[in-house]
This record gives sequence, C-alpha cells and structure tokens, in this order.
Amino acid sequence: MSPKELEVKYATKRRRPYKLADVGGLHIFVQPTGSKLWRMKYRFWGKEKLLSFGKYPEVSLAAAKAKRDDAKALLAEGRDPGTERKAASAAPVPSQDGFEQIAHGWHANRADGLDPGHFDRLLAHFERDVFPGIGSRPIAEVTAPEILALIAKNAVSLS
Repeated sequence: MSPKELEVKYATKRRRPYKLADVGGLHIFVQPTGSKLWRMKYRFWGKEKLLSFGKYPEVSLAAAKAKRDDAKALLAEGRDPGTERKAASAAPVPSQDGFEQIAHGWHANRADGLDPGHFDRLLAHFERDVFPGIGSRPIAEVTAPEILALIAKNAVSLS
C-alpha cells in the first residue's frame, strides 16, 4: 500500500531509521534525525542498486513518483538510471583558458594568505620555470605527467 502525502508529512523520527514503502521500489527513508529522503531500490543486470531523489518536503510525493516513473522508463529501455544521472551531472566542459591565465587568478586569490615575500617569489618561480613550458596551453590539455616533469626538472636545478 502506498503512503499518502499526510503519512509522509507526519512520519516521525524513531531510534532507528525506517522506510515507508510505495510501489515500484520507491520509499521514503526516515532517519533518526527526522530527515526524510526519497529513494528507489532497483536491479540492473542482477545487481541491486539504490537511486536517491532528494529530501522531503523539497521533493513531494508526486514529484518522487514522477522521478520513479522516469527511472522505470530508462530501465525498460535497458539503461541504468543511476549511470544516466551521473553522466548528466558530469563535470562541465573544461575551460579553454590558458594555464598562465588561470595560474595568475589562483595566485591573486592567495594574496591575503601568504607572506608578501613568498607571494612574490612564488610568482617569480612560475614565470621562470612553468609559464615558458606550458603557460600558453589550454588548461584542459595540461597533463599530470607534464607537471611532474616540470617539478622534477626544477627540483634538480635547485640542488
């Protein structure tokens, strides 16, 4: 039997977390703190998974049911709703700003937290050791091995 809106609203906290079940794997998870979370339990390729839809009352019963129906539609198409959600909320497209431009912004942001002498030396090191090699390249193209190579090269020159 699916819960009514009032049952969800007045679900009280208990010593242990509990669930108020709806149909189709949807349930509201009531935590000991009183927090209420919409979740859907489902299976994809034989593996049990859990999908979260948000907190009650920000997500109403009707909205949670609509999200459940959307997830069920994806399952019917043979697609994992959890993976689809992760892909949709993936990191934004990397910036095409140059490494030097972003480094200058980072450096300016650190001005209040650094000793003025260290602040100036830090920028001088970047200008001498880093910017000539990778400063003009888009930040998305700079790789970790390149940065490690710069560090190793400059560590050798310091000793």
